[in-house]
Amino acid sequence: MGMKKISAASEKSIIRILRQWPRQKSLTWESLRNALAAEGIPLEDVWSRQALSCNESIYVAYLIAKRLPASKPGVPVATDDTEATRKVIELEAELQELQLKYDRLLARQTELIYNASLLEGGSHLLDPLPDNTKSQKG
Repeated sequence: MGMKKISAASEKSIIRILRQWPRQKSLTWESLRNALAAEGIPLEDVWSRQALSCNESIYVAYLIAKRLPASKPGVPVATDDTEATRKVIELEAELQELQLKYDRLLARQTELIYNASLLEGGSHLLDPLPDNTKSQKG
């Protein structure tokens, strides 16, 4: 019997936990699994670290949460847990996740452009698409 798949709702819940991870607490895959167990899921039903790390959105959120304490060494950690502070921290984490995804996509696009340029006659793949709006006018 295999491990159950991570549903979209569970994925959002796990990402929310990662975005709200306390900066002073060490983040590991096992500590994440324990935090999920604390949410009410029995530990034997919590996904394995391999299953969690194979999900791209969770993996990116994990990398950002892991990087957060080191990313702002000069900024003191806020001790008050106001809603606004939590929202700002969550939005910063989301912005960093999107930036990481964008950087990966940009690197992939650059790689595809380079590979297409190496193909014989591949330069036509890099040309812009023709404008066909004139032919679509009634």
